[in-house]
Amino acid sequence: MTDQHKEIVRQGLWSNNPALVQILGLCPVLAVTNTLTNAMGLGIATLLVLVGSNLSVSLVRRWVPNEVRIPIYVMIIASLVTCVQLLMNAYTYGLYQSLGIFIPLIVTNCVIIGRAEAFASKNSAPLAALDGLMMGLGFTAVLLVLGGLRELLGMGTLFDGAELLLGDWAAGLRMDVLHLDNGFLLAILPPGAFIGLGLMVAAKNWIDGRLAARRAPAPKTEVTRARVTSL
Repeated sequence: MTDQHKEIVRQGLWSNNPALVQILGLCPVLAVTNTLTNAMGLGIATLLVLVGSNLSVSLVRRWVPNEVRIPIYVMIIASLVTCVQLLMNAYTYGLYQSLGIFIPLIVTNCVIIGRAEAFASKNSAPLAALDGLMMGLGFTAVLLVLGGLRELLGMGTLFDGAELLLGDWAAGLRMDVLHLDNGFLLAILPPGAFIGLGLMVAAKNWIDGRLAARRAPAPKTEVTRARVTSL
């Protein structure tokens, strides 16, 4: 793996994470992360669209007039979202109903159009696909962490409704981690999503600060020796 590939991986997963650094795509991040299953379903759908759109835009970039590039990018993204929506409707209908309007709203996700414009339209197809994959994984990771925390605090479970995404066999994946008489309702309401995301952004900034402090060179101390002259 070359240095360029490593930088793309680092940017997508951490340094330029779409949700924690760019603060893009907040609508799905805050709306559907009330359970880990919903977060995983929308994360996978966004990942597929992101990789497909980056690859498609990179392949056609030389034939797209600069004046109409944005409408063409949106058309490509809308076509891919329609394919994903039809597949979810056919194979994961329960999850499709649960996510509702947020599946077609992937078209308006700023992460996707932003990567198409900023990276895919200026780089080769392999690099564009890798960028889409890493940005999608970084975005999905934030969805999963936030969804898992909110479900855990709000209902005391993990992977509730996993069969909606993975089939009937996945019903056994549901785990009762915390036995709560009354769940922490704020965690699964929209304010809980804002608070959780804010804490995740703060945690990332704190970790970055600690890493930067470790990498910083130690300050040089100059020892001045006084010359004592005897009279």
